[in-house]
Amino acid sequence: MNKDKVLPKKGYGKSKDKALPPSLRDKLEQMIVDSREKYLFYLFCYGGLRINEAEQVRFEWLELRDINGAEILVIKIPAEAKNIKNLRKIWKTKTRQGREVFIFYKRAVREIYYYLRTANAIDISMRQMRNIVYKWGKMINRNISPHALRATCQNYWKYELDLKLEVISYMLGHSTIRTTLEFYDTKGAAQIESYFYNKAENLSNNK
Repeated sequence: MNKDKVLPKKGYGKSKDKALPPSLRDKLEQMIVDSREKYLFYLFCYGGLRINEAEQVRFEWLELRDINGAEILVIKIPAEAKNIKNLRKIWKTKTRQGREVFIFYKRAVREIYYYLRTANAIDISMRQMRNIVYKWGKMINRNISPHALRATCQNYWKYELDLKLEVISYMLGHSTIRTTLEFYDTKGAAQIESYFYNKAENLSNNK
């Protein structure tokens, strides 16, 4: 092998460019009817969870919290926990750090909380989750992945909710803010639409 040959950089960087704009995200939400799939959709698009985290989430990680009169769902992801599929093994987060993820979207709060209150955990593998997401992509004629939906959530937090970068980085479970900037801070069609999503009406009336 030629040592001077430059190998392509590995990582998830390309997924950021496949993030869904709000219009497609909302369209996909309406198209998904299965309760388990809807639950997954909300975990990815409004919780920004990694696929292995989505596999491990259980009801005991949830907390309904009142913040200034608003009901928020908090997913408390521990640094490590018993593996949901094999209790003899320990599941650990990618960054080896626990964190809290705040879900603000009311419909997502209800769907996630009540689904897990009934089922306690989702009994499907990461491979099955990927296949479900690929199926969603075909429904809207887009090539998407679970990580692209994680980028979709980042756009939602940053441009629609105007959260600070430090908060977004924490909820995504990144070890440094640099990771958040490198893989998610892009200026494409999805980011532009996300930016104007909640501002368009006010702008159009400002004549």
